[in-house]
Amino acid sequence: MVRGLEDHNSCTNLKINWYHHRFRHANRETVVNEIQQRFDINILRALVNRVSRNCMLCKVMKAAPRLPPMAPLPPMRLAAYECPFTYTGLDYFGPVLVKVGRANAKRWVALFTCLTIRAVHLEIVHSLSTESCIMAVKRFIARRGTPLEFWTDNATCFQGAMRLFVSKSKVAPLAQRLTIAKLELCAALLGSKIYGLVKRTLPVETSSTLWTDSMTVWINSPHNSWKTFVANRTYKIQMPTEGCHWRHVPGKENPADIVSRGIDPRGFVEDKL
Repeated sequence: MVRGLEDHNSCTNLKINWYHHRFRHANRETVVNEIQQRFDINILRALVNRVSRNCMLCKVMKAAPRLPPMAPLPPMRLAAYECPFTYTGLDYFGPVLVKVGRANAKRWVALFTCLTIRAVHLEIVHSLSTESCIMAVKRFIARRGTPLEFWTDNATCFQGAMRLFVSKSKVAPLAQRLTIAKLELCAALLGSKIYGLVKRTLPVETSSTLWTDSMTVWINSPHNSWKTFVANRTYKIQMPTEGCHWRHVPGKENPADIVSRGIDPRGFVEDKL
């Protein structure tokens, strides 16, 4: 026997709520079919939906998972106006079987990727040793330039290469502060490179005198008596300019110093130097 119940009645709501819990918060049609076997309600589906919406357990079970907020990107991923491979990631993949004569040999591939524009550079690596990693990095730098930062995982070969590259006995610290004297030394290094290029282009045996506005005595002293930064650059200056005389010129009397500070063509013509 089917009994009729009023639509908007507390007794009707209690009945629907009881059936909703009786059938373990089942879907709407299951609850509707069970109720219709004993009761006749006009807007039954709407009432079942309302009970389901007000049920806290149904809210929890039907709730969509909240997407976690995305973490901010590292600064090197957003390094605008930087050259490619300024920030470089390094990893290996492989091994890859290759033919060496009649035998098969394993080779790995070093994957260099630019962290800013996602450019890719590949190098073949013969083994997983530190020496092979260093050679791959040297070949990469010869093609793409020296990166500002390298990012790798904790592999043994990467650790060995990292210890060698950042060793204080090999290179100067990257965060070392440059002084005016060191900048003048770098300018002298650039001048020595230009002198070597001119000397190779014009093979004429003449005595040469080089002028610098640096008041330090680094260039005329043995390079191994200075610290790493000065020693490396002093050695590169002394090699192509061996046999030349270095002299000091004050900055106010140095024409190159005037041009490097910025001067228009008219001012350059009218200058006393």
